[in-house]
Amino acid sequence: MPIAAQEFFMAENFSKLTFEYFELARKNRKNGAWFEKNKNLYLDHVKAPFANLVELLDMHVGPRLPDIAIAKRKIKRPIYSKNRPQPDGSVVRPQTSAYFAQKQNTRFEWNPGIYLEFGNEETPGMVGIGLYEPSGRQRTRLREAIVNDYDTIKGILSGRKVKAWGGIGGERYIRFPRGYDEQSRAAPLLWHKEFFLSRKFTKAEIIKKDFIPKLVMELEAAAPFLIWIRDSVGTYDGRYQFGKRPGQELAGIFDRN
Repeated sequence: MPIAAQEFFMAENFSKLTFEYFELARKNRKNGAWFEKNKNLYLDHVKAPFANLVELLDMHVGPRLPDIAIAKRKIKRPIYSKNRPQPDGSVVRPQTSAYFAQKQNTRFEWNPGIYLEFGNEETPGMVGIGLYEPSGRQRTRLREAIVNDYDTIKGILSGRKVKAWGGIGGERYIRFPRGYDEQSRAAPLLWHKEFFLSRKFTKAEIIKKDFIPKLVMELEAAAPFLIWIRDSVGTYDGRYQFGKRPGQELAGIFDRN
């Protein structure tokens, strides 16, 4: 029976049909008409479970990050914008993603946040939390915070549930940052240019019924890490001046196509 003729229901969890959609979307990425015929497959088995994940994330993590809108509207649309045509002529996105961070007020840097992506052919699922592609200002503040508030960040990273993420990921410096002691206790962390935690998941893991609640629990456990980064790095106030760091007022990530 053709996909378009099947009857679907709104799924709370990702399933084999989720990845069937991604596979077909890759094969028909330049065919907008194909998407219209298979829109229900996307809505019921990609968007619906993703929205369920976002709602649970907002419920459990959102209150600790009041400046970040963890909302379903952040999920990337399944069709590329006509205003941003893709180099290869693709119309249909072959994967889905969302990035939750405080609103970006400058094109020069991304604010720290949470990134979720599903459907990539090589990496079926990827989740990250922290600071990506930092600006010079962010790198400077991050290094200062690592040294001046080392006990706090070390304590967060040493927690059992945070250690399960596998440690800090991302780009590292080729040379140790100038002006810092390479023999200090903070040195292992100072080598990191980017500062985030990440996990990759297989299809088999993603389609398990307990995947979404478990992922929300893992992100909830990692929330103090993101809060520390936001408090340390601060945000850009949009007036060509750098505003207060979030931690001075209240305790509280990179948008890929």
